[in-house]
Amino acid sequence: MMRRKTLIAVALAAVLILVAAGCGTGGLGNRKADKALGKELFTSKCAACHVLADAGAVGISGPNLDDAFAEVRKHGFKESTIFEVIDKQIKYPTGRALYDPEREIHVNGPLPTVQMEPDIVKGGDREAVAAYVASVAGLPVKGGGGGKIVSTDGKELFAQAGCGACHAFKDAGSSGAIGPNLDATMPSRAVVVQRVTNGKGAMPSFKGKLDDDQIGAVADYVSGSAGK
Repeated sequence: MMRRKTLIAVALAAVLILVAAGCGTGGLGNRKADKALGKELFTSKCAACHVLADAGAVGISGPNLDDAFAEVRKHGFKESTIFEVIDKQIKYPTGRALYDPEREIHVNGPLPTVQMEPDIVKGGDREAVAAYVASVAGLPVKGGGGGKIVSTDGKELFAQAGCGACHAFKDAGSSGAIGPNLDATMPSRAVVVQRVTNGKGAMPSFKGKLDDDQIGAVADYVSGSAGK
């Protein structure tokens, strides 16, 4: 409960900082961005760390985006302002200082200090992710589906579950640096099943997101392709 309140306070503080600095008034990037692309990118690069119901994301190592921005919306802030907050937090992931040389804004404030990978998405891709998240975070899931993963292919599941955001894995084309490099560690099938099912450290458990057959498919793919 304390962590949830802290994240909400952080999100509100970030919004207020941007509003005070004159941001959140245009939202040009938000209007131009491809939200469908943003959802794809979020699923592959961000879902492993964040909770976001629309994407079916259940990560635990980063902020719960639904909790944080539901409260922000209650305070009347618009989607364009939420977009600016998310865009800046992706652009400056190390956190407590927000600096935009184009606007000459320099703010030292209580922004999140999540160890997000630098440049995880850039340019138009970053704006697409920010626009997508801003359009759904803290809102009821349309159709109530929550983006459940239905694939049974190990490689597709690896991508859809957001594993590449944390792990470097040549066969999947991923370069995440938060978790172990799978090509270097070459985990056995049993180890992959155990880690995906139960989680370890910053890695969340995926047993509520993937069924046993899907976890087995991911384990087959990783153990069979790592290091090749």
